[in-house]
Amino acid sequence: EQARQNRQGQGQNQRGQRAQRGNDGAVRIGELKPGQTQTVRIRAIAEAEGSAGVCFRVSYTPTVCLVTRFVKPDIEVTKAVPEVADICQPLRFRYTVSNSGSADVSGVVVTDELPEGLALASGERTLRHEVGDLRAGESKEFNADIRATQLGQFSSRAVATTADDLEAQSQRPSTRIVAADLTATIEGPEVQYTDQPSTYRVTVRNQGDGPAIDTSLEVDIDDRTRLVRTSRTSLNSVAPDQEGDMLRWDIGRLEPGEETVVSFSVNLSQVPQGYRDRAEGDESGDAEAMTLRHVAVASSLCAADDQPEEVRQRAAAQAVAQAEILTLPALLLALVDRNDQVPQGENVEYVVTVVNQGTGNDDEVQITVTLPEGLEFVDAEGPTDANADGQKVNFGAVDTIAPGEELRWILTAKANTSGQVSTRADLDSSFLSTTAISVEPTTILGSGTSPREPAPGNTEPGNQSNSNNNSDNNNNNDN
Repeated sequence: EQARQNRQGQGQNQRGQRAQRGNDGAVRIGELKPGQTQTVRIRAIAEAEGSAGVCFRVSYTPTVCLVTRFVKPDIEVTKAVPEVADICQPLRFRYTVSNSGSADVSGVVVTDELPEGLALASGERTLRHEVGDLRAGESKEFNADIRATQLGQFSSRAVATTADDLEAQSQRPSTRIVAADLTATIEGPEVQYTDQPSTYRVTVRNQGDGPAIDTSLEVDIDDRTRLVRTSRTSLNSVAPDQEGDMLRWDIGRLEPGEETVVSFSVNLSQVPQGYRDRAEGDESGDAEAMTLRHVAVASSLCAADDQPEEVRQRAAAQAVAQAEILTLPALLLALVDRNDQVPQGENVEYVVTVVNQGTGNDDEVQITVTLPEGLEFVDAEGPTDANADGQKVNFGAVDTIAPGEELRWILTAKANTSGQVSTRADLDSSFLSTTAISVEPTTILGSGTSPREPAPGNTEPGNQSNSNNNSDNNNNNDN
C-alpha cells in the first residue's frame, strides 16, 4: 500500500519528498511542519489463523527553531529659526529630534555651534541639550533663547548624536538680524528776543532696516522760557505729556523709513540774571546765560542699558537747539522846563531825562541841548559834565545805560529876550541809527510883549513846529 501511495504522490512532504520504506521495515516520513498531518497506510497478509498484535512506534529527531527580527534605528534633527529678527529682542530657535527607525536609541544629545554674533542667554555660543532616550517613532522638541549681538546674516547647523555613535545633521537655516537707526533734528530760530514767541520743529526718523519699537521723544525745554504751545505727532496724532519743563511724546512703532514731526513754542519773558553780569563787562560771567538750550532725545526699546553699545547708539538720537538771547535797548528822551512861563531876565531850568525802557544795554549815550536865541547858558549838572559852545551845550557821553536805568541832567539858562522860544535836545547812542529829538517850548514874559510872539531871532523851523506844545506833552521821544 505504501508503495502504491508513493506512486500516487500522496506521501509528499513539504519539500516534495515521498515517504520511503527502509530495509528495517520503518517508514520514513521526513519533515512535518507545524500543524501538518500525513497518513501512512500499511496492508499485511496473515500467514496462519489466530491473533496477531501490531505495534506502531513513531520516532523523530527533536529540532529547536529560532526566529530573529533585524531592526534599524534612524534619527533625524531639524532646526527652525525666524527669517528676520530685531537685534534687541530675544530669538527663539526650535529644535526637533526624531527616531524614524524601527529600534530604540539612547543617550541622544543635540549640539549647535552658534556663529559669532549670536549667543545663548548665558553668553556662550555652544548649545548642548540632552534629549535622552527615544523609542522607535518617537520625537522630542525643545526651544533655545538666543541673543543677537551683531547685525547681519547668521546660520549654523544642529547635530544630533546617540550613545551608539549614530549622528544626524540639520540643514543650515539663516536669520537676518536687523535694527532701527533713529535720527533726531530740531529746527528753530538762532536768536531769542524777550516777549517774542519762538517755534521749534523736531523730526524723528528711522533710517535703519528694522522697526523702532516703543519709540518716544522727550524734549527738555530751557527752564528760563515759558511754554506757549505744543503740537501732536504728525504720524499718529499723539499729544505730549508735560512734567515741569519736560515734554514727552509716546510715538510707538516707527517702521524703517518712517518719520514723525512735532513742534513747540516758547517765550522768554525776562532776561536771565547771568546775562546782566555779562552785560556789565564780566566776560567770565556765565556765558551760558547768553544762550537758551532745548534738548530733544528720541529713543526706542533697544536703547536699554543691557543692550550692546552699538545697539544703544542706533536706538537713540539727540538733537540740541541753541538760541542766543538778544536784548534791545529802548531809550526814552524827555526834555521839560520847570516853568512854562519865565519873566525876562530870570533863569529857566530844563530837565533832560533818558530812560532805558528796553531789555538790553545801550552804550555811548550822548546828549546835546541847543538853546534858542534869547536864552543864554548859565550852568548844568548831571551824570556827565557840560561843555557850552555858543548856543549848543554838549554833555559828556555815558558809557552804558542798563535796562531800567534813568539818566537826568539839569540845565540852567537865562532869559534875555521875551516871547516864545523852543529848546531842543538831541540823543545819540551806539544802538540808535538816527538821532532822537525832543523839543520843549517856553514863554518868556516881558513888558509890552505878547506871550504868543516869538522871541527875536527864534525862527528855527523846528521851533516853529513845536511852538504850540505845552509842558503837559513833555515832548518825549521814545526810541
